[in-house]
Amino acid sequence: MKTVSVLGLAVLLVANSHVAEGDRPISAQTVVNNRYNRQFSTPENYEYCHPTMPNPATYEAMPGATLSLVQGFIRHGDRNFLFTTPKHNPVVDCGQRREVRYYSGGTDYDYKKTSTSKDAPGTPLADSIAAEQNYFTTKWSPYQSVFVPGTCEMEQLTERGQAQHRALGKVLRKIYVDKLGFLPSHLQTIPIPDTIASMDAYTASAGHPVYVRSTSYQRTRISALSLMDGLYPAEHRDIDYKLNHVVYPLQSDTLVAQHVGCPEFKKMDQALRQGPIWQEYLNHFRNVRTFLEDLYDSAHLDVFKNNFSGYTDLSMVSHCHNLPQICNGGGNCANAHMAANLLSMGSWEYAYARRDADHADRYNRLGLGWLVRELSERWDYFLSNPGHTQTAVPQTAQPVLARRSTEYNLSCTFTLDGRCVQDTNVNLNFGIKHDRTQEIRNELDQPQAVPVAAAAAAVPSPDTPVSGATVMEVPAHFQTSAPAKPQIKAVPTGAPKMELYSGHDETITFLLAMMGQDNMYWPPYASQILMEFWSMDSNPSEIYVRVIYNGEFLKSDKCDFAKCPYTKFQQLMKKYIPEDKAECHTSA
Repeated sequence: MKTVSVLGLAVLLVANSHVAEGDRPISAQTVVNNRYNRQFSTPENYEYCHPTMPNPATYEAMPGATLSLVQGFIRHGDRNFLFTTPKHNPVVDCGQRREVRYYSGGTDYDYKKTSTSKDAPGTPLADSIAAEQNYFTTKWSPYQSVFVPGTCEMEQLTERGQAQHRALGKVLRKIYVDKLGFLPSHLQTIPIPDTIASMDAYTASAGHPVYVRSTSYQRTRISALSLMDGLYPAEHRDIDYKLNHVVYPLQSDTLVAQHVGCPEFKKMDQALRQGPIWQEYLNHFRNVRTFLEDLYDSAHLDVFKNNFSGYTDLSMVSHCHNLPQICNGGGNCANAHMAANLLSMGSWEYAYARRDADHADRYNRLGLGWLVRELSERWDYFLSNPGHTQTAVPQTAQPVLARRSTEYNLSCTFTLDGRCVQDTNVNLNFGIKHDRTQEIRNELDQPQAVPVAAAAAAVPSPDTPVSGATVMEVPAHFQTSAPAKPQIKAVPTGAPKMELYSGHDETITFLLAMMGQDNMYWPPYASQILMEFWSMDSNPSEIYVRVIYNGEFLKSDKCDFAKCPYTKFQQLMKKYIPEDKAECHTSA
């Protein structure tokens, strides 16, 4: 594969900006990090806009072993721009203009399937995982076309993004349901305990085969729901099944780096970008920056300072949606060649900060180490309980439809101290039992709950009563007055056998760097990491870990992730687990 030096890439970028866009898809140029003599390259089949997935036909179980646990981490699917510039404000289509639409692709309030449940045979089912309000409509908001072009909110998941995760869910079903029999074929309604409000989020998932968690962004929430809709379509779940979908407030979420909750990480990130190597990198590309600032009129925007990854996002979203090129007066355009080179530059930034910098391990530890701490609790449980199986959950003798739907409502935002806060922004009802058109229209006329991100600044005192989605809390391990070593509750009986974490590109890159992934190219939309924990039949306490990244075993010199001994994997990841909250407040 052709190799391009970091120094030479600046010339290549501007030189190619006037070349015809060419055929799609594109592959990123390779980049050599001369400072560390580590080659950055992309596979021949790499394409940012679309992920590669495991092939159920060629997937094989580990010989002589039984699968005990799967932890999956996904990046959200295709989305709208994160930001625009004065010269670059294109329109992206997120779907048809509807007041309410189903995120599995079903039409408004159309019942396409009928239930085969023994409790309610023939009952209409919505062909969807959830209903959610669409921000932009013309029918009920006649001024929409005046104020906002298109059908997208900034950062919103598109219909293509939903389809990507439904497709991934179908692949996972073929592997873990049809091929391995690891997950059940059908989701049964799980009665909600009376003590749900006092439970932590993971314990509340007992009896459910899949634990689902996402960040609070719309694109990650709907990506998770779309994947679950592919994994368990309507005909494979009870009509009144409710998904336990865990969403933490953004300022306490461990699926993303904590710039606020962990100020030491923020200091490290700022120091890295002001360091000599990063500044040398920016200086090499100063002519490119001048070109891009003129092209986008972006010199005054903070999001583009000290990095090129912001420009990477602008160019790749435009490329993925085949939008018209933006050109300057000299005929130089933001074409596919420029997108490819900016993708390489953005990938270099990810790889340097998380893998190649002198203090990359500590950067990762503070960035996503709190999530690894949570995950390690599950690893220890399954290792100490070989042959783990779910405990049967008592089923109600009454027909599901005879119960009030509110009895199964798990529309909660769970705080890390175990409280369930009602979240009106997430509707997790798999099955819609009647036409809710008028109900939803009435709801639209009511004041809306404060979004999670908007409420982040208003953290109440411990004495503040729980009231709606505005209750926000900083978890103990981010508070300066917290106990020295935060504790995570024990894994409950009947714990989910699969865990699904829906996050962002940074979630994926942190984990890849921790495990020593050779190719730190920017994760495509709907990228996925599958961690499989296998116990040997001859000795159930002998555990091996397989890690599958975008359909292939993760390539690393730290362990053979086609069959990595659990003890070695545990030691590898242990160094990324913070000991206590002091690490977030004390310089090394």
